[in-house]
Amino acid sequence: MRAYWHTLWIAAVLAALPAFGQSLPGYELIDITNTPQWFERDAQINNHGQIVFSRRMVASDDSTTEIMLWDNGALTQITNDNVLDDFPDINDSGTMVWSRGVGPNGKLEIVMWQDGALTQLTHDTPNDYGPRVNNAGAVVWYKYHGTGCGGAMADICLYDGVQVVTLVADGWSNQVPLINDAGDIVWTRFNFCTSPYSGDVYRYRDGVISRLSNSLSEPSVPALCSNGDVAWAQRKPPLYDWEIEIWRNGVIEPFAPGGGGVLLNSRGDIFFDRWQESNQTWQVWRWREGVFEQLTNGASWNWISDLADNGDFAWHSRDPFETDIRLLRRYPVGDLTCDGTVNVLDVNAFVLALASVELYSLNYPTCDAELADLNDDGQMNVLDINSFVARLAQGM
Repeated sequence: MRAYWHTLWIAAVLAALPAFGQSLPGYELIDITNTPQWFERDAQINNHGQIVFSRRMVASDDSTTEIMLWDNGALTQITNDNVLDDFPDINDSGTMVWSRGVGPNGKLEIVMWQDGALTQLTHDTPNDYGPRVNNAGAVVWYKYHGTGCGGAMADICLYDGVQVVTLVADGWSNQVPLINDAGDIVWTRFNFCTSPYSGDVYRYRDGVISRLSNSLSEPSVPALCSNGDVAWAQRKPPLYDWEIEIWRNGVIEPFAPGGGGVLLNSRGDIFFDRWQESNQTWQVWRWREGVFEQLTNGASWNWISDLADNGDFAWHSRDPFETDIRLLRRYPVGDLTCDGTVNVLDVNAFVLALASVELYSLNYPTCDAELADLNDDGQMNVLDINSFVARLAQGM
């Protein structure tokens, strides 16, 4: 099995067309920021194209880290204070959460920004890191105690919209939880008592905690999408090469040799990092419907940040200490000419996409026939016509 996947990977590499910041058919490439004097990280994106991230104004001073919001071309600074504001997230209604330094020692607490009001969700002694919010307003994060193996003991916590509850407090290092709209929560439980360190991915669903993996070596934090699929990377023994694995309905499948990060969504997109030996950089790849595509290839580091269910993808570029944020944004559904609008100019292209995907791709090589799937059933056919007409009327 391992030989098969390595053969598949080599074939994919040879077939890929690498380019620096290469866009994909049906996507536009946007530089969200181009500010080498600032350290920007943890860009998170929702299904409406809004991106939140943290920006450190002075590299040597954590207290100058602020929360920024990019909203379809408009960049707004959300916080402006003398405390650390970091690790933000945003849901489809625009609710934001992040870790905020509170008190004279700057201890991190979880705060929520909703309808212009800031609410502090935690009031305790340990530091609270990395909140993630779903579209129901539930928030998860990890509470870092700094004790135990490697001084990294951490708990998994949940705000269910009413109260804060601790889901896991087992003395191990439980880190970086994610939550989807169904309420599934996944995280990695690290064991820093071993060398190399080990761990496993766990899931919380309907009050039950289960282990999804089986003794991973140097595991990454997991990815989770709305349909419940989970992915992670590990250093696979005996050679300890990086390999990405995907968990679906209780079955673990090898995906491909990869790097330290992976993201997936319910559309079937898989974005991941891969170490490029030739110039000692991380680069970004995408897999969809059996096709591997290298999206970046240059002197800069490029590593994944977040992926929305609609296919929008954000990543970081430049180097680990001076980072910029990039966005691959899908054109609107119904925009079969990929000019950014849905209008009468899309009619002929829509008809062609329904008649022949191959002919459509030849005539519109930078666009994507999937944008004709207006009823979101995974097919482009006559059942999309009424939805296209309605969408066309909205744009006129």
